Amino acid sequence: MNKKKKILFFCNTSKTVIDFRRELISYLIEQNYEILVIAADDIYKKEILLLGVKKFYSINFNNRSINVFNYIKLKKYAKEIISLEKPDIVFTFQHKPNIVGSFTAKKVGVNKIFCMVEGLGDSFARNSIKYLIARYLLIYKYKRLIKFVNKIFVLNKFDLSYFVHLFKSNNKLKLIKGIGIDTEKYNFCDINNLTTFFMAARLIKTKGIQIYLNVARKLKNKGLTFYLAGQESEFTKKDLEPYIKDGSIIYLGYLDSINEYLNKCTCFVLPTMIREGMPRGVLEAMAIGRPIIGSNAAGLSDEVINGYNGFLLDPKNLETELESAILNFITLEKEKIIELGKNSRLLVEKEFDSNIINKEILDILEN
Repeated sequence: MNKKKKILFFCNTSKTVIDFRRELISYLIEQNYEILVIAADDIYKKEILLLGVKKFYSINFNNRSINVFNYIKLKKYAKEIISLEKPDIVFTFQHKPNIVGSFTAKKVGVNKIFCMVEGLGDSFARNSIKYLIARYLLIYKYKRLIKFVNKIFVLNKFDLSYFVHLFKSNNKLKLIKGIGIDTEKYNFCDINNLTTFFMAARLIKTKGIQIYLNVARKLKNKGLTFYLAGQESEFTKKDLEPYIKDGSIIYLGYLDSINEYLNKCTCFVLPTMIREGMPRGVLEAMAIGRPIIGSNAAGLSDEVINGYNGFLLDPKNLETELESAILNFITLEKEKIIELGKNSRLLVEKEFDSNIINKEILDILEN
Protein backbone atom coordinates (compact mmCIF):
# COMPACT_ATOMS: atom_id res chain seq x y z
CA MET A 1 0.00 0.00 0.00
CA ASN A 2 1.23 3.47 -0.86
CA LYS A 3 2.21 5.71 2.02
CA LYS A 4 -0.62 7.97 3.12
CA LYS A 5 -0.30 11.60 2.14
CA LYS A 6 -0.81 14.05 4.97
CA ILE A 7 -3.24 16.98 4.59
CA LEU A 8 -3.48 19.71 7.19
CA PHE A 9 -6.83 21.55 7.32
CA PHE A 10 -6.60 25.04 8.84
CA CYS A 11 -10.10 26.28 9.81
CA ASN A 12 -11.58 28.96 12.03
CA THR A 13 -13.89 27.16 14.53
CA SER A 14 -14.24 23.50 15.37
CA LYS A 15 -17.95 23.75 14.58
CA THR A 16 -17.23 24.72 10.97
CA VAL A 17 -15.17 21.52 10.69
CA ILE A 18 -18.17 19.44 11.80
CA ASP A 19 -20.73 21.42 9.80
CA PHE A 20 -18.82 22.07 6.58
CA ARG A 21 -15.77 19.76 6.31
CA ARG A 22 -17.28 16.45 7.44
CA GLU A 23 -17.99 15.01 3.99
CA LEU A 24 -14.66 16.16 2.50
CA ILE A 25 -12.68 14.74 5.44
CA SER A 26 -14.47 11.37 5.21
CA TYR A 27 -13.95 11.25 1.45
CA LEU A 28 -10.22 12.02 1.65
CA ILE A 29 -9.72 9.41 4.37
CA GLU A 30 -11.38 6.87 2.04
CA GLN A 31 -8.84 7.91 -0.61
CA ASN A 32 -5.97 6.96 1.76
CA TYR A 33 -5.17 10.46 3.04
CA GLU A 34 -4.23 11.27 6.63
CA ILE A 35 -6.07 14.34 7.91
CA LEU A 36 -4.85 16.82 10.53
CA VAL A 37 -6.90 19.80 11.69
CA ILE A 38 -6.14 23.19 13.22
CA ALA A 39 -9.09 25.19 14.56
CA ALA A 40 -9.65 28.16 16.87
CA ASP A 41 -11.28 26.11 19.66
CA ASP A 42 -11.62 22.51 20.81
CA ILE A 43 -15.37 22.45 21.54
CA TYR A 44 -15.98 19.74 18.94
CA LYS A 45 -12.61 18.02 19.23
CA LYS A 46 -14.13 14.64 20.16
CA GLU A 47 -16.53 14.68 17.21
CA ILE A 48 -13.75 15.71 14.82
CA LEU A 49 -11.47 12.88 15.95
CA LEU A 50 -14.36 10.44 15.56
CA LEU A 51 -14.45 11.35 11.86
CA GLY A 52 -11.06 9.68 11.59
CA VAL A 53 -8.91 12.80 11.85
CA LYS A 54 -5.40 11.75 12.94
CA LYS A 55 -4.55 14.83 15.05
CA PHE A 56 -6.42 17.92 16.17
CA TYR A 57 -4.79 21.19 17.26
CA SER A 58 -6.50 24.16 18.84
CA ILE A 59 -5.10 27.71 18.52
CA ASN A 60 -7.20 30.41 20.14
CA PHE A 61 -7.94 33.16 17.62
CA ASN A 62 -10.83 35.33 16.43
CA ASN A 63 -11.40 35.19 12.68
CA ARG A 64 -12.86 38.73 12.72
CA SER A 65 -10.16 40.41 14.81
CA ILE A 66 -7.47 42.62 13.23
CA ASN A 67 -5.37 42.81 16.42
CA VAL A 68 -1.75 42.66 15.26
CA PHE A 69 -0.47 40.98 18.45
CA ASN A 70 -3.00 38.15 18.13
CA TYR A 71 -2.02 37.80 14.49
CA ILE A 72 1.67 37.41 15.40
CA LYS A 73 0.80 34.87 18.10
CA LEU A 74 -1.33 32.87 15.64
CA LYS A 75 1.52 32.81 13.10
CA LYS A 76 3.94 31.57 15.77
CA TYR A 77 1.76 28.63 16.82
CA ALA A 78 0.83 27.77 13.24
CA LYS A 79 4.52 27.65 12.30
CA GLU A 80 5.27 25.31 15.20
CA ILE A 81 2.50 22.88 14.19
CA ILE A 82 3.24 22.89 10.46
CA SER A 83 6.98 22.50 11.09
CA LEU A 84 6.28 19.57 13.43
CA GLU A 85 3.82 17.75 11.16
CA LYS A 86 5.45 18.43 7.77
CA PRO A 87 2.21 17.91 5.79
CA ASP A 88 2.25 17.21 2.07
CA ILE A 89 -0.66 19.60 1.60
CA VAL A 90 -1.97 22.57 3.59
CA PHE A 91 -5.62 23.37 2.86
CA THR A 92 -7.03 26.52 4.49
CA PHE A 93 -10.59 27.86 4.78
CA GLN A 94 -11.83 31.44 5.29
CA HIS A 95 -9.87 34.67 5.43
CA LYS A 96 -7.63 34.50 8.50
CA PRO A 97 -6.66 30.81 8.12
CA ASN A 98 -6.10 31.49 4.39
CA ILE A 99 -3.69 34.34 5.10
CA VAL A 100 -1.85 32.90 8.12
CA GLY A 101 -1.89 29.29 6.93
CA SER A 102 -0.71 29.99 3.41
CA PHE A 103 2.20 32.30 4.27
CA THR A 104 3.30 30.05 7.14
CA ALA A 105 3.15 26.90 5.00
CA LYS A 106 5.20 28.62 2.30
CA LYS A 107 7.81 29.74 4.83
CA VAL A 108 8.06 26.24 6.31
CA GLY A 109 8.50 24.68 2.86
CA VAL A 110 5.16 22.99 2.12
CA ASN A 111 4.95 22.34 -1.62
CA LYS A 112 1.18 22.23 -2.06
CA ILE A 113 -1.00 24.99 -0.61
CA PHE A 114 -4.71 25.48 -1.30
CA CYS A 115 -7.20 28.07 -0.01
CA MET A 116 -10.98 28.23 -0.04
CA VAL A 117 -12.86 31.55 0.04
CA GLU A 118 -16.37 30.80 1.31
CA GLY A 119 -17.86 34.19 0.58
CA LEU A 120 -16.15 37.54 0.93
CA GLY A 121 -17.99 38.35 4.17
CA ASP A 122 -18.51 41.53 6.17
CA SER A 123 -15.08 42.96 5.35
CA PHE A 124 -16.22 43.39 1.75
CA ALA A 125 -19.86 44.27 2.50
CA ARG A 126 -19.59 46.92 5.21
CA ASN A 127 -17.88 50.31 5.03
CA SER A 128 -17.07 51.30 8.60
CA ILE A 129 -13.42 52.14 9.36
CA LYS A 130 -12.86 48.72 10.93
CA TYR A 131 -14.09 46.85 7.87
CA LEU A 132 -12.35 49.16 5.39
CA ILE A 133 -9.03 48.49 7.15
CA ALA A 134 -9.71 44.76 7.18
CA ARG A 135 -10.61 44.83 3.48
CA TYR A 136 -7.44 46.70 2.55
CA LEU A 137 -5.28 44.23 4.49
CA LEU A 138 -7.04 41.20 3.00
CA ILE A 139 -6.67 42.47 -0.56
CA TYR A 140 -2.98 43.21 0.03
CA LYS A 141 -2.39 39.72 1.46
CA TYR A 142 -4.40 37.89 -1.21
CA LYS A 143 -2.46 39.67 -3.97
CA ARG A 144 0.74 38.31 -2.41
CA LEU A 145 -0.38 34.77 -1.68
CA ILE A 146 -1.89 34.22 -5.16
CA LYS A 147 1.70 34.22 -6.46
CA PHE A 148 2.65 31.00 -4.65
CA VAL A 149 -0.49 29.02 -3.72
CA ASN A 150 -1.56 26.21 -6.03
CA LYS A 151 -5.24 27.16 -6.17
CA ILE A 152 -7.83 29.37 -4.54
CA PHE A 153 -11.27 27.76 -4.54
CA VAL A 154 -14.24 30.15 -4.79
CA LEU A 155 -17.86 29.10 -4.40
CA ASN A 156 -19.85 31.38 -6.69
CA LYS A 157 -19.49 33.21 -9.98
CA PHE A 158 -19.56 36.68 -8.37
CA ASP A 159 -16.55 35.96 -6.15
CA LEU A 160 -14.76 34.43 -9.12
CA SER A 161 -15.34 37.61 -11.11
CA TYR A 162 -14.16 39.74 -8.19
CA PHE A 163 -10.88 37.84 -7.80
CA VAL A 164 -10.25 37.68 -11.55
CA HIS A 165 -10.51 41.49 -11.58
CA LEU A 166 -8.34 41.76 -8.44
CA PHE A 167 -5.57 39.45 -9.70
CA LYS A 168 -5.91 40.32 -13.42
CA SER A 169 -5.90 36.56 -14.02
CA ASN A 170 -7.88 33.40 -13.30
CA ASN A 171 -5.04 30.87 -13.61
CA LYS A 172 -4.93 30.20 -9.87
CA LEU A 173 -8.70 30.32 -9.31
CA LYS A 174 -11.12 27.39 -9.33
CA LEU A 175 -14.89 27.77 -9.17
CA ILE A 176 -16.67 24.91 -7.42
CA LYS A 177 -20.36 24.58 -6.49
CA GLY A 178 -19.96 25.20 -2.79
CA ILE A 179 -18.76 22.65 -0.26
CA GLY A 180 -21.44 20.22 -1.32
CA ILE A 181 -24.09 18.33 0.59
CA ASP A 182 -24.49 14.58 1.10
CA THR A 183 -27.88 14.08 -0.52
CA GLU A 184 -28.11 10.53 0.86
CA LYS A 185 -28.37 12.00 4.38
CA TYR A 186 -31.25 14.31 3.47
CA ASN A 187 -34.46 12.52 2.59
CA PHE A 188 -36.92 14.20 0.27
CA CYS A 189 -40.02 15.14 2.28
CA ASP A 190 -43.38 15.91 0.70
CA ILE A 191 -44.82 19.37 1.24
CA ASN A 192 -48.05 19.07 3.21
CA ASN A 193 -48.17 22.41 5.02
CA LEU A 194 -48.69 25.30 2.57
CA THR A 195 -48.58 28.26 4.95
CA THR A 196 -45.30 28.03 6.88
CA PHE A 197 -42.13 30.00 6.08
CA PHE A 198 -38.75 29.37 7.70
CA MET A 199 -35.59 31.47 7.94
CA ALA A 200 -32.37 30.19 9.55
CA ALA A 201 -29.34 32.48 9.77
CA ARG A 202 -27.01 34.16 12.23
CA LEU A 203 -28.91 37.08 13.74
CA ILE A 204 -27.04 39.94 12.08
CA LYS A 205 -28.43 42.88 10.14
CA THR A 206 -26.89 41.96 6.82
CA LYS A 207 -28.70 38.61 6.73
CA GLY A 208 -31.97 40.52 6.40
CA ILE A 209 -33.33 39.66 9.85
CA GLN A 210 -35.19 42.98 10.24
CA ILE A 211 -36.68 42.62 6.78
CA TYR A 212 -38.01 39.16 7.66
CA LEU A 213 -39.43 40.45 10.97
CA ASN A 214 -41.19 43.37 9.28
CA VAL A 215 -42.75 41.22 6.58
CA ALA A 216 -43.83 38.58 9.10
CA ARG A 217 -45.59 41.28 11.13
CA LYS A 218 -47.36 42.64 8.03
CA LEU A 219 -48.58 39.20 6.94
CA LYS A 220 -49.23 37.47 10.28
CA ASN A 221 -53.01 37.96 9.96
CA LYS A 222 -53.17 36.04 6.69
CA GLY A 223 -52.97 32.67 8.44
CA LEU A 224 -49.23 32.29 7.85
CA THR A 225 -46.58 31.00 10.25
CA PHE A 226 -43.06 32.43 10.26
CA TYR A 227 -40.27 30.45 11.97
CA LEU A 228 -36.90 32.05 12.71
CA ALA A 229 -33.82 30.16 13.90
CA GLY A 230 -30.33 31.46 14.51
CA GLN A 231 -27.60 32.30 16.96
CA GLU A 232 -28.01 35.62 18.76
CA SER A 233 -25.58 38.31 17.63
CA GLU A 234 -26.49 41.87 16.60
CA PHE A 235 -30.07 40.82 17.32
CA THR A 236 -30.83 39.15 20.66
CA LYS A 237 -33.94 37.39 21.89
CA LYS A 238 -34.83 40.63 23.71
CA ASP A 239 -34.87 42.44 20.36
CA LEU A 240 -37.19 39.76 18.98
CA GLU A 241 -39.61 39.76 21.94
CA PRO A 242 -42.09 42.30 20.45
CA TYR A 243 -42.40 40.12 17.33
CA ILE A 244 -42.70 36.95 19.39
CA LYS A 245 -45.35 38.42 21.71
CA ASP A 246 -47.57 39.72 18.93
CA GLY A 247 -47.40 36.41 17.05
CA SER A 248 -45.39 37.66 14.09
CA ILE A 249 -42.72 34.97 14.45
CA ILE A 250 -41.90 31.79 16.33
CA TYR A 251 -38.27 32.07 17.43
CA LEU A 252 -36.53 28.70 17.77
CA GLY A 253 -33.16 29.91 19.05
CA TYR A 254 -29.98 28.30 17.78
CA LEU A 255 -30.47 24.81 16.32
CA ASP A 256 -27.74 22.22 15.77
CA SER A 257 -29.93 20.80 13.00
CA ILE A 258 -32.71 22.56 11.12
CA ASN A 259 -34.11 19.40 9.48
CA GLU A 260 -37.16 19.11 11.72
CA TYR A 261 -38.37 22.58 10.77
CA LEU A 262 -37.43 22.18 7.12
CA ASN A 263 -39.77 19.19 7.09
CA LYS A 264 -42.54 21.28 8.64
CA CYS A 265 -42.18 24.35 6.43
CA THR A 266 -43.52 25.19 2.98
CA CYS A 267 -40.67 27.41 1.88
CA PHE A 268 -37.19 28.51 3.03
CA VAL A 269 -36.48 32.26 3.10
CA LEU A 270 -33.18 34.16 3.09
CA PRO A 271 -33.46 37.90 2.27
CA THR A 272 -29.74 38.51 2.76
CA MET A 273 -28.42 42.01 2.08
CA ILE A 274 -24.84 40.88 1.37
CA ARG A 275 -22.82 38.57 -0.80
CA GLU A 276 -22.97 34.98 0.37
CA GLY A 277 -20.58 32.15 -0.38
CA MET A 278 -22.90 29.23 -0.99
CA PRO A 279 -25.39 29.18 1.92
CA ARG A 280 -25.55 25.73 3.51
CA GLY A 281 -29.04 26.22 4.95
CA VAL A 282 -30.39 26.84 1.46
CA LEU A 283 -28.79 23.63 0.17
CA GLU A 284 -30.25 21.65 3.08
CA ALA A 285 -33.69 23.05 2.34
CA MET A 286 -33.30 22.20 -1.35
CA ALA A 287 -32.17 18.66 -0.53
CA ILE A 288 -35.32 18.07 1.51
CA GLY A 289 -37.37 19.46 -1.35
CA ARG A 290 -38.29 23.01 -0.41
CA PRO A 291 -38.72 26.03 -2.67
CA ILE A 292 -36.49 29.00 -1.85
CA ILE A 293 -37.27 32.71 -1.67
CA GLY A 294 -34.01 34.64 -1.46
CA SER A 295 -32.04 37.67 -2.58
CA ASN A 296 -30.64 37.86 -6.07
CA ALA A 297 -27.17 38.13 -4.53
CA ALA A 298 -23.87 36.29 -4.86
CA GLY A 299 -24.20 32.69 -3.76
CA LEU A 300 -27.98 32.57 -3.61
CA SER A 301 -28.35 33.27 -7.31
CA ASP A 302 -26.11 30.22 -7.91
CA GLU A 303 -28.53 28.03 -5.93
CA VAL A 304 -31.90 29.41 -7.02
CA ILE A 305 -33.18 29.49 -10.59
CA ASN A 306 -35.94 32.09 -10.64
CA GLY A 307 -39.29 30.40 -11.26
CA TYR A 308 -37.75 26.90 -11.35
CA ASN A 309 -37.04 26.09 -7.70
CA GLY A 310 -37.91 29.40 -6.08
CA PHE A 311 -37.92 33.14 -6.50
CA LEU A 312 -35.16 35.77 -6.40
CA LEU A 313 -35.63 39.22 -4.87
CA ASP A 314 -34.14 42.53 -5.97
CA PRO A 315 -31.55 43.37 -3.27
CA LYS A 316 -32.31 47.10 -3.67
CA ASN A 317 -35.90 46.71 -2.48
CA LEU A 318 -35.90 43.63 -0.30
CA GLU A 319 -38.75 44.29 2.11
CA THR A 320 -41.29 45.14 -0.58
CA GLU A 321 -40.00 42.32 -2.78
CA LEU A 322 -40.19 39.73 0.01
CA GLU A 323 -43.73 40.74 0.98
CA SER A 324 -44.82 40.57 -2.65
CA ALA A 325 -43.08 37.22 -3.24
CA ILE A 326 -44.77 35.60 -0.23
CA LEU A 327 -48.19 36.98 -1.20
CA ASN A 328 -47.70 35.60 -4.72
CA PHE A 329 -46.38 32.31 -3.37
CA ILE A 330 -49.49 31.59 -1.29
CA THR A 331 -51.69 32.06 -4.36
CA LEU A 332 -49.88 29.26 -6.23
CA GLU A 333 -51.60 25.94 -6.82
CA LYS A 334 -50.39 23.18 -4.52
CA GLU A 335 -49.08 21.26 -7.53
CA LYS A 336 -46.88 24.21 -8.52
CA ILE A 337 -45.42 24.51 -5.00
CA ILE A 338 -44.68 20.77 -4.99
CA GLU A 339 -43.04 21.10 -8.42
CA LEU A 340 -40.78 23.91 -7.16
CA GLY A 341 -39.72 21.71 -4.23
CA LYS A 342 -38.99 18.72 -6.46
CA ASN A 343 -36.91 20.95 -8.73
CA SER A 344 -34.87 22.04 -5.68
CA ARG A 345 -34.05 18.40 -4.94
CA LEU A 346 -33.16 17.67 -8.57
CA LEU A 347 -30.84 20.69 -8.72
CA VAL A 348 -28.98 19.61 -5.57
CA GLU A 349 -28.53 16.07 -6.88
CA LYS A 350 -27.25 17.31 -10.23
CA GLU A 351 -24.94 20.16 -9.21
CA PHE A 352 -24.36 20.34 -5.45
CA ASP A 353 -23.92 16.75 -4.30
CA SER A 354 -20.79 16.43 -2.13
CA ASN A 355 -19.65 13.29 -3.97
CA ILE A 356 -19.38 15.28 -7.20
CA ILE A 357 -17.67 18.26 -5.56
CA ASN A 358 -15.25 16.21 -3.42
CA LYS A 359 -14.03 14.31 -6.49
CA GLU A 360 -13.46 17.64 -8.22
CA ILE A 361 -11.49 18.96 -5.24
CA LEU A 362 -9.38 15.78 -5.02
CA ASP A 363 -8.53 15.99 -8.70
CA ILE A 364 -7.18 19.52 -8.13
CA LEU A 365 -5.25 18.51 -5.00
CA GLU A 366 -3.51 15.67 -6.83
CA ASN A 367 -2.54 17.60 -9.96
